[in-house]
Amino acid sequence: MTYSTPTPAKSCSKPARSSPCAPRVSSRKGRQILRVQDEDLYGQYIAADLYNPQTGEIFAEAGDEISAKSLPLLIEAGFDELPLLDIDHI
Repeated sequence: MTYSTPTPAKSCSKPARSSPCAPRVSSRKGRQILRVQDEDLYGQYIAADLYNPQTGEIFAEAGDEISAKSLPLLIEAGFDELPLLDIDHI
């Protein structure tokens, strides 16, 4: 699973190439794509509506929190990248 944030995401203490924390910079300016474990996505928030453009079925709305219940549904629907809000929870 990968996700993208509009600003640089959290740094990882193990920047090895094969690490799921190793960043892969997108061609879109100002965005960074990171590979993460599913558990790392729990508690994160979706940045844009996720829907099927052919049927109009909505899978998640912008601002929805990702949970252990919702993530498998998104993966099953074919989403392998998720746009996330970069929130520092301070």
